[in-house]
Amino acid sequence: MSSSRLSRFAFPFLLFFLFFLAVLSLSLPGAEAQTAAVSSALDEAARRVAEAFPKVRGAVLDILPTGQLLLDLRSGSGVYPGLELEIVREGEPFKHPVTGEVLGRLEKVLGIAKLAEVQEKFSLAEVLERTGGEAPAKGDAVRVTGARILLGLGKVESSQELKDSAGSASREFAVALTRTERFEVLDNNRLRSTL
Repeated sequence: MSSSRLSRFAFPFLLFFLFFLAVLSLSLPGAEAQTAAVSSALDEAARRVAEAFPKVRGAVLDILPTGQLLLDLRSGSGVYPGLELEIVREGEPFKHPVTGEVLGRLEKVLGIAKLAEVQEKFSLAEVLERTGGEAPAKGDAVRVTGARILLGLGKVESSQELKDSAGSASREFAVALTRTERFEVLDNNRLRSTL
């Protein structure tokens, strides 16, 4: 298994492990004294999850002979090796039929790219998949959506004592994720209907 694949699985496992420890600590004697520490840990975990999904938009500067994309994304802009980006091509503007006001541009998603290297003034990305028939070209855009990301938190099944603590921690984690303004956390009914 490659290191990038390993890191893709390690990050969620680490978050689950931190969440499990927080829930477990709530069931220990003296849990009332630990509530503030657990709350702080959940806020920190939510912040780190949000950092893994930065609001980013950049441009394809060139296509290298290796097939890699040369991008204008720089270090310090929240991007990191392994970050996956949508490759999009802007289309013609569309206008309001009565006022003639330009309302936006249609976009065509060309595929997914993964940052391989991030430098001070540029970055390199590998195309992971192409969704359209067209290949990426100079001037195309890359992005991690700025819209809120839908996220579901599953229920933790355990003894009644742990279940109460887990439910409380899960709700608190959902609130912390929502406060980052990066996620919309699905409630259990909506999550169940989505799956």
